[in-house]
Amino acid sequence: MSHAATQIRDWFKAACTGVSGLPTCTEGTPRQIQSNTDACFVRTTSETLEPVSVHSPAVDDRQLTVEVGLIAGTFTEADTLSVLAEEAIANKAAFPGKSFDLVGRQYEEDTETDRTYVSVTLAYVARYYVARNDVETFQ
Repeated sequence: MSHAATQIRDWFKAACTGVSGLPTCTEGTPRQIQSNTDACFVRTTSETLEPVSVHSPAVDDRQLTVEVGLIAGTFTEADTLSVLAEEAIANKAAFPGKSFDLVGRQYEEDTETDRTYVSVTLAYVARYYVARNDVETFQ
């Protein structure tokens, strides 16, 4: 097994894989992307924990921030990729945690280098419960 956070990240990656029109999804921020190339990636950036029980084993309510990055040549192309990713994630069955919510979209444009691009980052908060002595198994 793997950490519950890894399982959630893998679920988001799987949701964005094999979607017609969406580039092959990778894990983590790409080191470098060629000019005029679309990209899709999933990364986790932070997690908050709140105890929900003190009994043995203690259980924590965790909220994991998951980002889906979409890179394209123009704002319109980035928005098109965003539609594909948002809908694929919303329609993917069997989320392993308790729930997830889209909490923001952020644009970035780079025109200062020879690799111009526009990116949209979709920020999700994924909520799940695990026992402190078993962070691989969802409660």
